[in-house]
Amino acid sequence: MELATGLTGRYPLHAAVLGWELVPDTEVTGWRAACECGRRGGLQRTGDRSSDVGSPDDVEAATHNQWLVHVAPLQAARAVRLCQPNLAPP
Repeated sequence: MELATGLTGRYPLHAAVLGWELVPDTEVTGWRAACECGRRGGLQRTGDRSSDVGSPDDVEAATHNQWLVHVAPLQAARAVRLCQPNLAPP
């Protein structure tokens, strides 16, 4: 079972996460990266439907790579911020 946002009424509600339903694995057709800032990545399909489909490992890697691209600017800014105490005054 996987968590999905929204209330369709087709699936049981998750007991601890309000507004999320438990979708059976057999009905999951892909994954989408979601950041706590609200950004959502593109849908990465899994299964056996077409050439845009990948194995679960491929889908996980593609989803993770989308997220890494999204957070790269934040990681660079954090690195600068961490180095500031070591900079000599002007």
